Amino acid sequence: MSRILLAGTALAAALVAQPSNAQFYIGAAGGLTQTRDFSGPDVGTLARANDHKIEFDRGWVGSLSAGYKFDYGMRVEGEIAQRRSNVDSVTGFGASEDASGRLRVNSAMLNAIYELNTGSAFMPYIGAGFGRAQLRLSDVRDPVNATINRNYSGNDSVWAYQIVGGLAYALTPEIALTADYRYFAGLGNVSYSSAGTNAPVGNNPGRVGDADLRNHSVLVGLRYTFGAPAPTVAPAPAPAPALVVAPAAAPVRQTQTFLVFFDWDSANLTAAARDTITTAVNAIRAGGNARIEVVGHTDTSGSPQYNQRLGQRRADAVRTEMTRLGVAANAITTRSAGETQLRVPTADNVREAQNRRAEIILPPS
Repeated sequence: MSRILLAGTALAAALVAQPSNAQFYIGAAGGLTQTRDFSGPDVGTLARANDHKIEFDRGWVGSLSAGYKFDYGMRVEGEIAQRRSNVDSVTGFGASEDASGRLRVNSAMLNAIYELNTGSAFMPYIGAGFGRAQLRLSDVRDPVNATINRNYSGNDSVWAYQIVGGLAYALTPEIALTADYRYFAGLGNVSYSSAGTNAPVGNNPGRVGDADLRNHSVLVGLRYTFGAPAPTVAPAPAPAPALVVAPAAAPVRQTQTFLVFFDWDSANLTAAARDTITTAVNAIRAGGNARIEVVGHTDTSGSPQYNQRLGQRRADAVRTEMTRLGVAANAITTRSAGETQLRVPTADNVREAQNRRAEIILPPS
C-alpha cells in the first residue's frame, strides 16, 4: 500500500507543478464494487490437475483525487483507490463450497476526464485512466470435506486502466456532488498460489494459472474546486439587436455601433446575431462606409488569456458573416478586447450576457 500511496502522491505533485490558469480541485468518493471470478487449474506434484473458480461477494471501494479543471472542460487528475471484497465460494473437485478469505486491490491512476458545461448545475462527464494496481488475495479456504481442502493466496501487481462515466451536480460554486460508474481492469494477468491436502494423494501444493482482473464500481462523492465561478442555472436569453448611437463631432453623420451577442463560451452566431449583422450590412450599403471595425468582447469567466482568444474568434465570426452578405473583406478590420471593456462591470469569474458581444463600428464616412 505504501508504494501505491507514493505513486499517487507523485502524480498529484506532477499536476501541481505544471503552470496553468486552470482551477485546482480535490475529491473523495466511495461506493460498491464487484470483481469478476478468478479461475484456473490447480497443478499438483503428481501432475493431477483440477480446475477451480473463486467467486467474490459485492464489496466496497473508496478513492481520493486531486487535479486541474481547464477552461475548455478537460480535467486531469491523480487518484488513489482501494477496493475490498470477501470471497463467497470456491468451485473445485466437482463441487461448489462456501469459502472464507478476502481480496484487496490498491490502485494509483492518472485520469483524463471531459466534463460538459450544460449551462446548468448538472454536468455530465466521461473519461479514462491508466496506472498501477496491486492485488492481495489472502486467507482463502475451501474445505471440500475432512480430507480434501484447498487454500489460495497471492500478492501481485499489474498495469491497469479504467473507463469513467458520470454526472456532477453543483451544490455551490465550489462544491459538486458526483455519481459515476467505473470499469476497472488489468492489462495483464495476476497470479496466486494454492496449497492444502488432496487425499489419497497426500500433500499437493501447486501453482494456480493466471487470472484476469475485471471490476465494476459505482461511486458517489464530493468535489471541491478552488476559486470556481458561479454556475448559471439557465443561460440568459440573448438581448434583442441593439443600435447604440454615440455622440459625434460631425453634425452630418454619427458613428454607428451594432451589438452582436453570443452564448457563453461560444463564437457561434445565433439567429438574433445574424439579424443584427444583416441590419449593420444594410446600414453600410446605405451610408457607403469604406472602413468598418469589428471588436470582440467577453465576460470575466475564464482566464484573461483564454478570453482574449475567444474575443478574436467572435470578431472573426462576425467578419465572415459580413463578407458572406457582400461586404468587401478588405474594408473590415477585427480585433479582440477580451474582458477588458465590460459593458456591465462585474467581478472576476462572472457570466454576464451583456458582456459576451462583438461590436460592429461604422465611423462617419
